[in-house]
Amino acid sequence: MTVKMLLQNKNITFLQLPYSPEELIDAAQTIQGLNQKWLLITTLEGESVFRKTIEREIERFFHTFNHNEVCKPYYDAEGYKWCLKIFSLSPEQKPQTLIDFEDKLISLIQTQHSSFKNSTREEILKTAADYYLFEKQQLLPEGTKFTGVFVDRDDTLFDNDTKDFNPKVLDMIQTYQSENKQVTIRTLGNIEEKRKILKNKWLNLEIKNKADFKWGEVEIAIDNENSELFFANTLVKPQKFIQIKV
Repeated sequence: MTVKMLLQNKNITFLQLPYSPEELIDAAQTIQGLNQKWLLITTLEGESVFRKTIEREIERFFHTFNHNEVCKPYYDAEGYKWCLKIFSLSPEQKPQTLIDFEDKLISLIQTQHSSFKNSTREEILKTAADYYLFEKQQLLPEGTKFTGVFVDRDDTLFDNDTKDFNPKVLDMIQTYQSENKQVTIRTLGNIEEKRKILKNKWLNLEIKNKADFKWGEVEIAIDNENSELFFANTLVKPQKFIQIKV
């Protein structure tokens, strides 16, 4: 099957190649009806980085947005398909903060890839949701077990507003370490920057992205949210859960 035939196939939504010649991208734009669907022609390496960028942006936003009453009913929808369901809500149903985030996401995608220039809002958001789902499906098998203590960093161990460490959580970490339990800090965002803050407090702890544990089962979890919200936000099952009320 030729590249042109692939591009004209209505069932193909994006195309990955080991190269990305400009003439091929230009040719793709001339195929009748191509601007009616989303298409990405890129290098395999670039595509992987781009997908992860989109996944991280969505992850960060919904981590802070998940208490919104409009979106709550969708979080249990078939794994990560809730993302597409929320993006598919009518404009009248969406809070302004969600619309603003969608605008940012659309701008990011169109800036990175000119092939989305003529795509509709719905098509671009579906692309973003599909990328998010694809990245999440690469995660560990459901039920993978992790031993040790897993402590939420933001607003549990560390107050992002006051920039202070919670002494109660510090004491708990010290106690678990005295029992030879591995303590891991879970967070989102710039991990290297947050690792520096921990080291400034003489805390030489392992720090990992929250997404690394999705669908897994941890021995002990410490978080500022209640157990119901903890699972809804993280999709992690703790054998023992400790809520830190702030």
